Amino acid sequence: MINKHKLYPITLVSTVMSLMLLSTLATANTVMIITKSASSSSYDAIGQNITYNYTVTNSGNVSFTGNIIVADNRTGAFSITSSGLNVGQNVTGTANYTITQPDLDAGYVPNSAYATATNGLQSNNTITTITAAQTPTITWSNPVNITYGTKLNKTQLDANASNPVTGTKVAGTFVIYSTPRNCTERRYADITD
Repeated sequence: MINKHKLYPITLVSTVMSLMLLSTLATANTVMIITKSASSSSYDAIGQNITYNYTVTNSGNVSFTGNIIVADNRTGAFSITSSGLNVGQNVTGTANYTITQPDLDAGYVPNSAYATATNGLQSNNTITTITAAQTPTITWSNPVNITYGTKLNKTQLDANASNPVTGTKVAGTFVIYSTPRNCTERRYADITD
C-alpha cells in the first residue's frame, strides 16, 4: 500500500516548480530604448553642421545579438553596433546633418529616429526639433534727414523690416528715443505694409 502523505510533498514541490518556470518564461521582456540629442538647439546658416548623438539601451531582461540599425529621417540609416546588447548595456553613436535653404525657410528642423535589431525588435521613436535663429533686418532705401522735433512716420523713414532668411516683410515697432543720450522718453512707431 502506498502512503499518500509521502507523495503529497513531492507533487506539491513539482507543481510549484512548474508554476515558477511558467512565471519566468512569461516575464521575459525584450525592450530597446533610444534617446537622442543635437549638438545645437538652433541654426542660422546654410551648410551649418548639426551632430545628432544617439544612445540605444537594452532595458529589458533578455540579451540579444546581431546588428542594431538606427533609422533617422534626416541622416539616414546606419549601424550603431553589430554585436547586440546585453541586459542593461547601451551603445552610442553619432550622425551629422547639414542645414539647407529649405530648413532656413521652414524655421525649424524636426528630426525623428528609432532603432531596430536583427531579431525584429524595434525601439521607441525619439523626436528632436531645432529652430532657426531668424533676426529681422531693417533697411532704409532712401534715408531722410530727421530734424529734432519733427514727427516721424513710415514715409519719412521709408523703412522696411524683413526676415533676413526668407526676405518676408515683418511687422513690428521702432522704439524712438526723443532725447539723445539721455533717453528718458520713448515713442513708438509701428511698421506695417
